[in-house]
Amino acid sequence: VSQEIIERVRDASDILDVVSKYVDLKKRGQNYFGLCPFHNEKTPSFSVAPAKEIFHCFGCGTGGSTIDFIMEYEKIGFIEAVQRLGEQYGIEVQLTQVKGGKELFSNLYELHEMAMTLYQKNLFSEKGKSVLSYLSDRGLKKEILEQ
Repeated sequence: VSQEIIERVRDASDILDVVSKYVDLKKRGQNYFGLCPFHNEKTPSFSVAPAKEIFHCFGCGTGGSTIDFIMEYEKIGFIEAVQRLGEQYGIEVQLTQVKGGKELFSNLYELHEMAMTLYQKNLFSEKGKSVLSYLSDRGLKKEILEQ
């Protein structure tokens, strides 16, 4: 996701609008307060500051932007939170292809193969005898370890 799209989503999403869909908020001064959705409490310590477009819980310390709230509440990653907010505010969020993605994957695969070869070589050498014995005692067969 491009930085431009992230900024558009951040600018379009209203913290009060987003949070109030999940938390019952009451206005107190310039801010809104409610029970924190991230921990159990009886006294409202969860604050939403519309002027700053942030939320903060004085009880557990959780805080951030609309994106952070969705990530924490829905237990999802950054990209998915941006996509959900984009849908909600009519912003098309397209995933961008990483330049050299196939080459990077190929290099990582080669690196993985090299590491596997090195570990297998060490495992079946004199240095690896104690580890091989431990793995055998744990029920791992030699055929599996050679894969």
